[in-house]
Amino acid sequence: MDAVMIATEIEERLVVEGDLNGHIGCNRENINKMRGGHSIGEMNEEGELITDFAMAFDMAINNTFFTNDDNVTYSSVRRQTQIDFLMCRRNHLTDMKNCKVIKGDRVSKQHRLVVLDLLLRRVGMGKKVVQPKIKWGRSEKQEIREFSGSIS
Repeated sequence: MDAVMIATEIEERLVVEGDLNGHIGCNRENINKMRGGHSIGEMNEEGELITDFAMAFDMAINNTFFTNDDNVTYSSVRRQTQIDFLMCRRNHLTDMKNCKVIKGDRVSKQHRLVVLDLLLRRVGMGKKVVQPKIKWGRSEKQEIREFSGSIS
């Protein structure tokens, strides 16, 4: 994974997502530039690996930046927690408009669907070169005769 991250240009929009099986916790002391304040549970070893990865590649964990009614992405008989994450580069964080868990829709028996709304900007090809046109309808008949006489 590190090799892919290093090979990807910093300007390229990149989203990392998946069942990362780690708890990043909701401890307010650990909040920094890569994590918002809207997560649940206690941090574990796998969660530390997730946050280390995010810090190393200047990624933001999108799930934690948006307030939602329910951030639970995994539920079983014994526990409900947040282990499915979506991350993007911090320089593209302003393009991310919302990250939410869809209640009722399940990707598998225990995982809920996590959706990221992002703004896609259309990149133009530069200014279009426009050829000047003669607007014959606005010209006087005398001007047209003079012009056509000068051409022939």
